[in-house]
Amino acid sequence: MPDVSQVAQGTSGQFRSFPCFEPLRTVEFCPLASDTDRALIAAGGDTRVAIGQFQTSEVDPATQNCSALSSLSYESIINVRHDTAVSAIAWSPCTNTDIPQARLSFCTAGSDHVIRCYQGDAHQQTVQSLNGHTSYVNACAYEPLEGTRVATVSDDRSCCLWDVATGQCISRLPLSSYGMAVRWHPSDPLKLMVAERQGTVTIYDLVSCQPIMTLLTMGAGALVDADWSPVNNNLFGAVAGNHSYVWDASMGSEPQETRVVHNDGAVKFRWCRTAEQQFATLGYPPHHFKVHLTGSQKVPITQSFPVAGGLSWHPTFPLCAIGGDRQIHVCECIV
Repeated sequence: MPDVSQVAQGTSGQFRSFPCFEPLRTVEFCPLASDTDRALIAAGGDTRVAIGQFQTSEVDPATQNCSALSSLSYESIINVRHDTAVSAIAWSPCTNTDIPQARLSFCTAGSDHVIRCYQGDAHQQTVQSLNGHTSYVNACAYEPLEGTRVATVSDDRSCCLWDVATGQCISRLPLSSYGMAVRWHPSDPLKLMVAERQGTVTIYDLVSCQPIMTLLTMGAGALVDADWSPVNNNLFGAVAGNHSYVWDASMGSEPQETRVVHNDGAVKFRWCRTAEQQFATLGYPPHHFKVHLTGSQKVPITQSFPVAGGLSWHPTFPLCAIGGDRQIHVCECIV
């Protein structure tokens, strides 16, 4: 797909918009840092998953042109047919972005309650279906080291651990309410974060399948999303109602910071992959995007988009992708 991006200016930040095949429900950068200036991204809609790559030209800090956004280009790699709407996407650590023919490995959660694991390249993929959830699947995540397991959470009040090779559910954690978000510890495959709609964020020990710590959102509304910081593994964040919550697990289970982020409700929370204090949220109306700094009430970047589904940070640059109406919006979040 040619780069025919549009440039826009938000409050304290620039945006570029790159065309995509249909209105997007979710977007996900591959978190694996490449040895090149490329970053893979997956975008899911109602019928397909688009796999593409963003590329940045070399940026010389000694010059005035230090913007990764200004040199950003997008290239479509493949559109994968998806039999149902895509609710979530996760990349496997088995993905290889540094070879001429990239190995692609990712999974999707579909609105039909099925998890699909894809492996292959730009020309051919194999698909393994994981069946067992009986209601909407809200999130999925690969085990971070070898990618042999996938964790999923669902409205059926369960968190499932799947063996990717066999397609079997090897463990099921019962939940007290809808499961809304799931994250593995970035470097420890024996620790898993599960966030529930009732307002709890629980860290599990997967050896005993018992909770290690539970964090509470203090009753500000239904929890809809949560994340585990890839920069500081003591940091957790969530959105519930119109508030965001930030916890430092080294300081106990009480939130260290709570703030109103979207007056009519928040829907997404994501930690930045390059800056410890930075996180982004999506909320209403109409699909309002904001970037925040912990410890500061200033909102350094804010912008609204016609349609937005999904929120994901670039692995090596302060760039955030937001799914739009047949577009991927990319914001440069330098604060």
